[in-house]
Amino acid sequence: MKEGFKKYSDIIKWIIILVILVIVYFWKQKDINSALEEIKGLPVYISALLWVLGLMYFVMEGGVIALLTRHEEHTLSWIRGVQCSFYCAFYKLITLAMGSGAAEVYFLSSRGTMAGRAAGLCMLQYSLHKVAVTVYGVLSFVVLYAMGVGSVLEYKWWIMLGAAASLLIAAGIMVLAVSCRINSLLVRLVHLVMDKHFAAAAEKLDYQLVRLREMGRDVISHPGECVLIVLLHLVKMLFWYMIPGAVLSYTSSGSIVLCMALMAVANMLGAVMVSPAGMGTLEFVVTLLFGDMFGNSAVTVAILYRFMTMIAPFIVGTVVVATYKGGKNVRD
Repeated sequence: MKEGFKKYSDIIKWIIILVILVIVYFWKQKDINSALEEIKGLPVYISALLWVLGLMYFVMEGGVIALLTRHEEHTLSWIRGVQCSFYCAFYKLITLAMGSGAAEVYFLSSRGTMAGRAAGLCMLQYSLHKVAVTVYGVLSFVVLYAMGVGSVLEYKWWIMLGAAASLLIAAGIMVLAVSCRINSLLVRLVHLVMDKHFAAAAEKLDYQLVRLREMGRDVISHPGECVLIVLLHLVKMLFWYMIPGAVLSYTSSGSIVLCMALMAVANMLGAVMVSPAGMGTLEFVVTLLFGDMFGNSAVTVAILYRFMTMIAPFIVGTVVVATYKGGKNVRD
């Protein structure tokens, strides 16, 4: 029954997204058609560069996954880590991000990592990713505000609210990952609130929190590797943030650095807005922030950014999923 509900919930989410896309297309048909014509006019070398930028994110993420498994009984090579990241990219699209974490846990388990440890590793990887997005977003907002960029000044209070929310989320996850006292306190609180009516869910959450703490303590105990993991997260985000600059430097003579800063702020805001895989919210924020300076080219950026960060890796991920044969038996 639970599997059936999950299956239908995925279908419902896709129907909602498709309905929204149809409404947006007819509402902004002229702008979207203009953006598609602009995309058709891009030279081959720009298109090739966009593909490279979109996919290099997953190459760097593969390095993060490999480093996080370095002290596990069954480690992953960087190549296996890249395979894992594209494997997850496939499920991220078809489940609108909801199945990405489960896909990573399965992949790591199939390579010999205990499922509980794999879940903790996945949560820690997400928390460090959140830190990277927040760091870039906050710093970029400060720089753009100091420069007097119009779109940032116009929406400064919303951006400041988003920055505060993003900082709190990132800080909260990291505290849970490294603080035994806070983690244990939350575990007790979970049981106190949920045991009466949701005992099974409480046990599962308890298990995940403990595994997150284990992985967090393991990483912190190797500071050199911890710094390298954070740096890889920062580098991987740079590849995606360069996508708007690569487009606008050709279509509007836009500054690559300025475009990267705007994209960092847009991503930070998109990350704290509730929608499946950020679809719709990120595009909305991108058109707001870029539209003031680049007009209709902001729609071009939104379309290409979504394609290169979700569709392009999905295509590669389809090949990975179709050819993946697994490895060690799943253990727990």
